[in-house]
Amino acid sequence: MFIWFYGRVWMEFLRPFGRVRKEGLQKERVPTPCVFVANHLSFFDVYCMGTLPVTNFSIVVRAWPFKMWFYAPFMRAAKYLNSEQLDQDEFMAQCRDVIDRGGSILFFPEGHRSRDGELGRFYSGAFKVALDNDVPIVPLAISGTDKLLPRGQWAMRPAEIVVEGLEPVYPRQFMHEDVPHLAMRKYVKQAIAAARKRR
Repeated sequence: MFIWFYGRVWMEFLRPFGRVRKEGLQKERVPTPCVFVANHLSFFDVYCMGTLPVTNFSIVVRAWPFKMWFYAPFMRAAKYLNSEQLDQDEFMAQCRDVIDRGGSILFFPEGHRSRDGELGRFYSGAFKVALDNDVPIVPLAISGTDKLLPRGQWAMRPAEIVVEGLEPVYPRQFMHEDVPHLAMRKYVKQAIAAARKRR
């Protein structure tokens, strides 16, 4: 709930600079619990998660944001998951606990912001979590946040931001594959790339 509320507050703050539009994110189209997988263009992407139709979710981040004294307390309050602080078993156990309590989890599988606006390599964590817990992935295609605050700039610019929820992807679709999480990862990345290409 804290993450969702925090995102909504920031979207109001950003309103003079750009409109945040959501597509395909009606509550009935998003199965829960689930694993959200989003491309990553800007640190504003996190605030755009206020567009989601669910409020009970945790975000997976790397270790460095926890070192920012002005940001870390909010992250702890929102129960962000530190993907680098824990070993794999501990991390998977924390994800399982969130899902068992009815919560969803958000991953930015590129692990960092795109440097050129194109999709980078996707890491496998989100897809392993979905498969291990038999929950669907809901891909999110984000566009426009990189134009709001271009890399290396300090001044925000007017931009139209779109967060598009794509069709859920279910683990059972990939259980016949030799390496299911890799097949699922490839499929989801292609779906997000195709959605962004339409913009």
